[in-house]
Amino acid sequence: MDRTDPYCTLCGAHGHTAPHCPWQKRYATIDGGLPEEVAPETEPKLRSQSKLASLVESVVNTLVGLVIAMGATFVICWAYSIPMTLSQNFILTSWMTVISVLRGYVIRRLWNAEFWKSWGRRNESA
Repeated sequence: MDRTDPYCTLCGAHGHTAPHCPWQKRYATIDGGLPEEVAPETEPKLRSQSKLASLVESVVNTLVGLVIAMGATFVICWAYSIPMTLSQNFILTSWMTVISVLRGYVIRRLWNAEFWKSWGRRNESA
């Protein structure tokens, strides 16, 4: 092989230079001239979850949590000999579920409002 042929600084092959590299669309250069792989244009873009799908996921998650919490409350009360009927268990677990959903909603709203970032900046300046 003749070493006088052009050398590509992008892919490291001989026979062409970076501007004529067949991999040019697949790579972009970053500081220092090192190649950084870029996603091809043909790859599908990630879609965000629809509002309906988010609602269904949230309801299913809450119902599964409610059933698990009722079972856990039953076992814990039995283990500690705490008398509790099934209806009392359901009422207690329902209240805890409502509190948990409200807590999650408030934290998510604060997070989306970037409350945490501004809170962190206040603590750094102190």
